[in-house]
Amino acid sequence: MANSFDKLINEISNLVTENELSRKSKTGKKRRKRTKREQKLFNNTIKFILAKLWKDLNTVPVKETSFNLYQHYYSNNTRYTDHLGLAYRTFFAVYKTLCKLNYITMTAEKKYNPEKPEDAKSRMHIPDGYLRDRLLGLSEQGSNLHPAITILPDINRETIILRNKTKKLQPYKDTVVTNRFRKQIKKINTVLARHWPDLLLRDSEWPKLERIISHDLEVDPNASHLDFSRRTVDRIFSNNNFHDTGRMYRNWWSEIPNKTEKKSDVPYRNLITLDGMPTTELDYGALGPNIFYSLCNKEIGDTDPYDRVWDGKHRDLIKKAFNAMVQASTQLGNCPYDKDLRDLLKETKLDKDINTAWRKLKKKIRNAHPDVKDFFGRGFGSRIQFEDSSMVVKVLSYYADKDIPVLPVHDSLLFNRELRGTRHDPEDQMLLAYTERFKRKITIREEDMFKVQKPIVELVPYMGVGTSLDRHISMLEADGGYRRWTERHRAWLANLPNIKSRLPLR
Repeated sequence: MANSFDKLINEISNLVTENELSRKSKTGKKRRKRTKREQKLFNNTIKFILAKLWKDLNTVPVKETSFNLYQHYYSNNTRYTDHLGLAYRTFFAVYKTLCKLNYITMTAEKKYNPEKPEDAKSRMHIPDGYLRDRLLGLSEQGSNLHPAITILPDINRETIILRNKTKKLQPYKDTVVTNRFRKQIKKINTVLARHWPDLLLRDSEWPKLERIISHDLEVDPNASHLDFSRRTVDRIFSNNNFHDTGRMYRNWWSEIPNKTEKKSDVPYRNLITLDGMPTTELDYGALGPNIFYSLCNKEIGDTDPYDRVWDGKHRDLIKKAFNAMVQASTQLGNCPYDKDLRDLLKETKLDKDINTAWRKLKKKIRNAHPDVKDFFGRGFGSRIQFEDSSMVVKVLSYYADKDIPVLPVHDSLLFNRELRGTRHDPEDQMLLAYTERFKRKITIREEDMFKVQKPIVELVPYMGVGTSLDRHISMLEADGGYRRWTERHRAWLANLPNIKSRLPLR
């Protein structure tokens, strides 16, 4: 059965077609009927544009929509664009008609492509007039429609992304390795698309989150809006080979701000729910240094690799500096241009000159790690990320086989806290993945949301502990302060049978 979004697609398609037919061609002849292929491209274009506008209207903060008007974007690097089912001529014709009908309005024009600006031209837009009203009306209260739920993630898109040293997308030929990587991510994404991660935030607290994200966007234009439709992952490799990095990105839960302004605040990641239930987070203790030592064929010992540097002081600084030294492909004679690192270094008062202070700190780290001191500055960082991402993929694949959603956050995992203590406890799988690869022991740390500083008595009633999902939603509806969260979950439950029928497990 067609939903309101499908009906809107048909309506706008008819309006665009009528407008095209009302115009004569340059020769004065009647426009011919589209071929079957042209009609498919036309339908894909209408759906793509409306879906993008609708999704961007539901981000936090609301996002202007970019449309790429550079012709070669649709023909170059087809590995990364073919899944869209678009062609430049059709796209541009539909785009011009929607502008003429005042359905979309351009807000800014700019060159855009972080990899090579001259190769892509995007313009920023907002839906306008009638189309804006119709899109806003789709998600009105009680509609059971939300773009992140109604429009399923495209699990057939290219998810194995290869970049060069300047982060430019690279074409590549498939091998047994890349096919295996793609098969793993597709299986993981199929499960993620069948489940619903959300943020259990009071309605009154959303403006604060919006201010934080807006500030981040002002400081860094490449920062991300909160977009619940970004609920699957891509695996991104760097340096033009498939043994560098390979971590999973492009999902909202790993991009959400997680720093707190005051002690009474809860880190936003601690408020993530999965299928309505509270999550907990596990990560490896000092994973980077442990892998670094293993790759150097050295024993790391039992003492914490960060605390041993400066008698346990300045742990955050030591961690940042250690990782910078491991990742760098040079000896870093001067302090890296990392604002947080520099601010932390200034607080130590090692020296008034930042570069002198950096060299003193670097010496402390090298002295605390004599067995690997000659391996710093050799660019081990990307190889370490490949190793940790491979372990995470292995753990996620285990759970994907069982239709259990687990959310990756770089080298840590978020999951339903009720898995703790069961035969599917993620800690067991994380330890197994590490010991099978490196034949050594490692510790696992837990960031349980109930360990945060806000009083547990305040949080428990809203986390669904010991109750069913439907009962939990009803409790929150009775509270009245979580309308956004409960409406999304009611929409999710209403659409779930259709979602699972469209995304069967293989």
